[in-house]
Amino acid sequence: MPPAPDAPAFHPFALSPDGWFDLLPTGEFPNTSARPNPDGTTTITHALQVITPADLQAILGLWEEQGRPELLIDREHLSTSPSGDSTAMGFLQSLRLSPDGTLLQGLPRWSDLGHSLLTGGQLRRHSPNLNTRPIAGVGGDGSSPQQPLHVRPFQLTRLALTNDPAIFTPDMVPIANSLLPLSPPPPTPTTNTTKNMDPQELAALLGLPETATPDEIKAALKALQEAKMAADNDSAEVALQEYANIIPAASREFFKGILLTNRKETLETLAAIKAKATPAPADPTPAGYASLPLHNKSANPAQAPAALTNSQPDFAARTAAQRSLILEIQNKTNKPFESAFEIAQQTNPTLFA
Repeated sequence: MPPAPDAPAFHPFALSPDGWFDLLPTGEFPNTSARPNPDGTTTITHALQVITPADLQAILGLWEEQGRPELLIDREHLSTSPSGDSTAMGFLQSLRLSPDGTLLQGLPRWSDLGHSLLTGGQLRRHSPNLNTRPIAGVGGDGSSPQQPLHVRPFQLTRLALTNDPAIFTPDMVPIANSLLPLSPPPPTPTTNTTKNMDPQELAALLGLPETATPDEIKAALKALQEAKMAADNDSAEVALQEYANIIPAASREFFKGILLTNRKETLETLAAIKAKATPAPADPTPAGYASLPLHNKSANPAQAPAALTNSQPDFAARTAAQRSLILEIQNKTNKPFESAFEIAQQTNPTLFA
């Protein structure tokens, strides 16, 4: 028997056309972790995750320094629960920052099971596993929601599909969106400079003839963008050469990343450090800063994943420790990057040697 004319139709779900989705935003997000103890008891820690653009850059930088490993995407954090079910919904194969630096975005490749759960509408969102460090001098002891331990993330370890994320903002692009039939395709994103520009005017600015086709204009814009990225990269390499005597080899990629995102302030900082010839820093991990791994599924009592181990590359842990120490000093003292960097050097000289 056919459905009544006003019966709601089933609308399938679709993944974004290019595959990318918003993985981790900036902001403050509460979290509760449960850790089983050897005596059979459980330690509950209430945390407030503080995520800034600098933290997203640090997470991306550490992932790149570790060789861009593919990260497991499971379901509801089952791979870190006592069941240990590591059935893959997919693997996160690439990360990037949004143009304004306020979102960490991910590009997955889905297993058949993960793809069917998303396009069938059973699961739409995600929950990241993050390794975090406490923020010195801020927040409570984590004993209650009213006294949360303030932490900031430094590493993304894996991802889980869920419908109950703990980290979420209304403007985030979910993994799967409802796909209404006969709906027009979304407009092609454009920059403020070109969105209201006549195609012939845009072609003229790009040095193309008035008869240039849309595909030719897109190709010229892409070539221009790639040329700018190459020029920025070359410029960063020149600066790294200029300050090679004060930039430790282990920190080279860290400084290249911030040169590409904030060239002016970074060059001013490097120039000031070079002028003062501050002696180099000691101790890869600041005393008292233990890692707190956190799931980010709402009200998820699953066992937390293991923290960083000594088997990871020394340079990755070293650079992560450098970033973390500088950011913690900035957060605690409200000092600019240059001053925080100098304090970090004086606090741990060998860390920056």
